[in-house]
Amino acid sequence: MRRLEGRSNHLYDRDGKFVFRRAVPVELQKELGRREWKRTLGCMSYMKPWEAERKAELFKKQTDSEIKIARRTVHRLDVDDPQGRLGYESALELDVVLRAANEVGGIATLQNMFGDPSDVIKRFASAKERQVLLKEVPLSAAYEYVRENHPVDSEAHRKLVVKDFIEKMGDLDIMVIIRRDVLDFIREYKEGYAPTTVGRRLSALTGIVNHYYRDHDVQRINPFQNCAKEVGPGHSAGDRLPLSNTQVLKLIDHLETDQSMRPFTRAVFWLIITTGVGPAEAGGLIASDIVLDDDVPHVWIRPNDVRGLKVRSRLRRLPLVGEALVHAPALLERNCQPKSISAALNKQLKKAMTLESKQAVYSLRHWMADRLRSVGATEAQAKYIMGHSRASSHERYGAQHPELDALANLLAAAIDI
Repeated sequence: MRRLEGRSNHLYDRDGKFVFRRAVPVELQKELGRREWKRTLGCMSYMKPWEAERKAELFKKQTDSEIKIARRTVHRLDVDDPQGRLGYESALELDVVLRAANEVGGIATLQNMFGDPSDVIKRFASAKERQVLLKEVPLSAAYEYVRENHPVDSEAHRKLVVKDFIEKMGDLDIMVIIRRDVLDFIREYKEGYAPTTVGRRLSALTGIVNHYYRDHDVQRINPFQNCAKEVGPGHSAGDRLPLSNTQVLKLIDHLETDQSMRPFTRAVFWLIITTGVGPAEAGGLIASDIVLDDDVPHVWIRPNDVRGLKVRSRLRRLPLVGEALVHAPALLERNCQPKSISAALNKQLKKAMTLESKQAVYSLRHWMADRLRSVGATEAQAKYIMGHSRASSHERYGAQHPELDALANLLAAAIDI
């Protein structure tokens, strides 16, 4: 290995490779546990000398910092602990101990009070110092990491449940949280929220911890895993009660008279009423999904750049009838994420009428299912329109999509109330 003349003092050539090499000062070798720093920077065949020099300068700054910290540590050990009996390995750890000693009246008093150095750190170190020295990862720190590295469309559930957990249980270390902690949280938390809300937020906590464990190769069972069953029975979309014909007429009157409603929200409502599609399906259409120049104008419910589909059977082509055709262009004036459209729709629905328990905008799908049965739709037609699984063999063979004319007539009859 030879040093490269005219270059950085720590840049060497070893068998055609740029190498950073720097000796550790003799008096610091014991503290740092090495005699030199050595790092291969790259091959000379593709790395330019100035690139190697830049990398070498970065490593020089890093090693300068290590030397500075090590000298401070050695100096303090000599002054405050001449016999070397403390045995702290890092400057940060020693800083915490010396700060604690000042508070309690000296090193000897501190040693009598705390036999284990980790107890000193737990008592006197800041949250960030504990995270470094004890490898603690408070839930708040794990959330911040996941928020930056695994963003989602809406942070509302994750942010809220982390805040609630910390308020009720404290900012616990996710490396030591146990299932009992989670169950205690659930017992208290479910008193203020519906079971489905608690389950959804527990899933958000599970995801945060899973992301952190996976990214940092933590070999530990997630304490939040499979805790949703402890919440108790909730309700799913399948438990929703359908709207009555009278309620749907009230909604239609609201759509026709409320001038403050956004055109996009109005268009989504009309599409749901006339086709039975789900809120996210209606609110997540793009230009290529809306076909207005066909003999039978229609929309495609299919995965796109805005949203996917829950299951494959939701892929379908539905005719635009009545007011849905009139308001179809406004479906492209989306002002929120498809997953968030239900909140805006439910707000308008509550303005239009008084809802019963288990009634929401999704109840319009159940209303359409009832209407299709009442106007004589076959089982295959109803399943196709609603996007339900078509499991029997005769339903899987033949044309993948029924004729639009027949579906248009069927939907027109269904919405004639």
